[in-house]
Amino acid sequence: MTSQLETVFESIFIHAERRPGHPALIAGDRVVSYRELKELVASIAGGLRQSGVQTGERICVETHDPIDHFAASVAVMLHGGTSVALPNDSAESYEAVLNDAQPRLVITNGVRRFEVHKLSNARSAEELLSVGERCPASLRQPSAEDIAMIYYTSGTSSGVRKGVLQSYRALSATGRYICEVMQLDENVVEYVASPIDNAFWFGRCRVLARVGGTALLSTGNLNPLNVLSALRQHGGNCIAGDTPIFVLFLHHMSARFRALGPQIRWAKVASQAMSIEDKRALQEHLPNARIIMNYGLTEAMRCCLLPFEDYPDKLGSVGRPSPGVSVRVVSDKRQVVLPGELGEIEVSGDNVASGYLNQEELWRSRFHDGWYATADLGYVDGDGFVFVLGRNDEAINVGGRKVAPNEVEVQLRKLIPGRRLGVFAIPDPARVLGDVVAMAIEGVEKPDFVWQEFRIHLFELMPSSNVPREAFLALELPMTTNGKVKRRVLSEMAAAGELIKL
Repeated sequence: MTSQLETVFESIFIHAERRPGHPALIAGDRVVSYRELKELVASIAGGLRQSGVQTGERICVETHDPIDHFAASVAVMLHGGTSVALPNDSAESYEAVLNDAQPRLVITNGVRRFEVHKLSNARSAEELLSVGERCPASLRQPSAEDIAMIYYTSGTSSGVRKGVLQSYRALSATGRYICEVMQLDENVVEYVASPIDNAFWFGRCRVLARVGGTALLSTGNLNPLNVLSALRQHGGNCIAGDTPIFVLFLHHMSARFRALGPQIRWAKVASQAMSIEDKRALQEHLPNARIIMNYGLTEAMRCCLLPFEDYPDKLGSVGRPSPGVSVRVVSDKRQVVLPGELGEIEVSGDNVASGYLNQEELWRSRFHDGWYATADLGYVDGDGFVFVLGRNDEAINVGGRKVAPNEVEVQLRKLIPGRRLGVFAIPDPARVLGDVVAMAIEGVEKPDFVWQEFRIHLFELMPSSNVPREAFLALELPMTTNGKVKRRVLSEMAAAGELIKL
């Protein structure tokens, strides 16, 4: 019988008894049933015990075979350790996580991703299997507040990767309500279109294990054509991934995506922004699918869920707070603001992480009185739907009024299609309002409008505080690896005269 605190290893053990031959994981030509996954997880856990790993010690996982990666991560938890996924985006990030986590052991597949230094504590998954007994481990019952995993943030906004401590409480709660809202069942065959070292990737794998479904996993770099091919080959009926892959399907592979659409029953879109037009197009391409988009952070997973079909008039939002999660919007003085007023989004609930590894003071500055300050700018409408407009530290203070750059960009893109652009802050030339809004358009050719005439038209479409005071050309917009505009860099470029004024 399933306990109230549901763990991923318990789910695997249960389905190994209920559906032993049912495929749990498929990656390329490799298919692993639930019975085989149970044996793999339990044997690696046995190998960890034989290696002298103690309860609570941190174990890094960098096996690039996705099946071994998932099995090793779960085995660490089954043994009583804390699993840490090593990043694979750069040698700098890789070494930074190793130095911060100080793992007792590193589980590898024998191939070093980055030769930053020799690891005396590296052990291959095969080596652990060789010393572990054949399926020796039995289920253990961790406490709710025990730390199961550590996932590091991307560091996009702060420039520093933070190790986020995820408890069994958080993993259990989020897995439960995601399955409920998505209405998943054991027939799901989902392609997990996400990088292997991403918290979203593991989150989807553990959700599928919870219901006894099948995960289709990428064996290398994520290739959109391979995603569609694998879904056809294995009768896939669910896709989960970041917003960009769905946008790519819609805008560059529409015919192939539409042809596959009728067989898809579920779709899960991660928390990056998606336009209302693309959300509606996704519904048209996947006519039989229950499509869910989430809003969350590594520190507060799956805060809000938006089922497209349930709330067609609220597609501009990120949905309502998830079951058991509370969301509020506060002013700079942490006073709750009225519906519709902009402020910083705060979250409370079982989905909130337990802290940052080695950065207790930073965590205390973000988590107080039971609420985690997300640093996201947004508002809650009168119906309780949450709208996220960007990072709070990116908001432009125009004469005391906060302007969200993302909100301005959405409107500008409709008027300037086919051109990449970014909104940022510049000092008010009149020295009255402090900062004002500016925009930069990428390219060498000027747009086919007269800027001052175009600007006058903007006053009819948006509040005056949102209308850009100046417009520039940028040969190339500075972007993050996640595809976000580096607004501060644009401000610096404008101040240095590196942008061409329209």
